[in-house]
Amino acid sequence: MIITQLAGIVAGVSRPRPFYTLSGATIQDSTTSRDAIAGVRVNPDGTVDKLINATYTQISVGTDWIIPNGFADADHDVRITNAVWTFPAAESFFFKSANEDAWVDLGTAREWIVKDTSSSPGGLKLVTFDIEIRDPAADTVATGSYTLDADYDIT
Repeated sequence: MIITQLAGIVAGVSRPRPFYTLSGATIQDSTTSRDAIAGVRVNPDGTVDKLINATYTQISVGTDWIIPNGFADADHDVRITNAVWTFPAAESFFFKSANEDAWVDLGTAREWIVKDTSSSPGGLKLVTFDIEIRDPAADTVATGSYTLDADYDIT
């Protein structure tokens, strides 16, 4: 059953169809010795990476945004929605591929990053938002909730 779902095989049809998914994740960088950086990147090859400090790693092979990855292409779009900042004074991304609610194609990697460069209390950057994937027919096919948490605090 699971193999059939992942491959997208439908009885009588020999062409596989993609399976869409987003796992969601909490991505946290908490440090006492350097700037804290946390981010998420949706890649054109079908994978999703987390960014902690300066290192990208794949979140999970089993929850790439499209499986099999060979179905990934620039005809798919991504956006973030429902951004909620825990600290109102910190409501800004260090880097973003697009504004909230703006669809952008997945012909290139798209990412959203928060960075805390202040070691003083209250510099925490914490945001929760949804990532959505849209297929070529303009249907939203996957949604996942992500939290980015960057905290540089020497206390």
